[in-house]
Amino acid sequence: MKTIVVGAGAMGSLVGALLAESGNDVILYDIAKEQVDAINEHGLVIEQGDGRRTVKMKATTDLNRLGTADLLVVLVKSYDTGAAILGVKSCIDAHTKVLTLQNGEGNIDAITKVVPPRQVLAGVTSHGAMLLRPGVIRHNGGARTFIGPVDKGDDSWAKEIAQLLNGAGMDTRVFLDITGTIWTKLIANAAINPLTAITGLCNGALLEDENLLKLMESILEEGKAVAEAQGIKLFRDDMFEYTKSVCAATRENKSSMLMDVVKGRRTEIDAINGMVAMRGQRYQVPTPVNTCMTRLVRSLEKGKR
Repeated sequence: MKTIVVGAGAMGSLVGALLAESGNDVILYDIAKEQVDAINEHGLVIEQGDGRRTVKMKATTDLNRLGTADLLVVLVKSYDTGAAILGVKSCIDAHTKVLTLQNGEGNIDAITKVVPPRQVLAGVTSHGAMLLRPGVIRHNGGARTFIGPVDKGDDSWAKEIAQLLNGAGMDTRVFLDITGTIWTKLIANAAINPLTAITGLCNGALLEDENLLKLMESILEEGKAVAEAQGIKLFRDDMFEYTKSVCAATRENKSSMLMDVVKGRRTEIDAINGMVAMRGQRYQVPTPVNTCMTRLVRSLEKGKR
């Protein structure tokens, strides 16, 4: 199965490398020339625990080198999804399956403006990865990945993609209520990412501060209320315990939002806490803590730029 991974940041590089390592035909596509050149020249270096390994794989900034994909995995920032999927439209035909494992809400809508819903698969993963420098990432662990078809028809091909990911070492399950899955991850991210971005702490360090745990719990309660108002069934009832388990599983990880703030880049705050606040306003559910997180991170973005 020819796989194109769109977005060679930390997660895109990790997923592409795991697939390539298990013998699949994979190519990474990104506009970041420095990252692509480093991967082509030296391979992708993955640090994990006390070890490191190098995965030889293909990467390119040239659309003409991609061809048509059997599977196209989208792992760009949520605010770039629309432009990215339009940019690689030539790689998609009637048989191509498109999988998004991105953070936040809104990615499915952006993709299905270009690709028929019957060809789109969405999901979430708890794997944590950091881009240390061009061509070098740190894999900070994770647990299960959930995927499911956007069109609730035949899910046999979703099982095929799950099998592919399982073969690459990503414990993957097909879950048909993909909206509930995405919102479960979104709310957990809302409770972790802005707190790390504001404090500069790794995920695990949040568990050691009672004040941050109280904020985390408030963010989660607001998110749960917004999900309930929308009729969305979360796949975890114990969101506080679940979110703490994610922090523990990715203890050494610096969230993508923290890394974006440190590097003076735009964050995904609007697709995460901003989405909770926006939907809360639409459904008349108060979200003062998520609104506060959104404004604080926006202010950090502005200051760093």
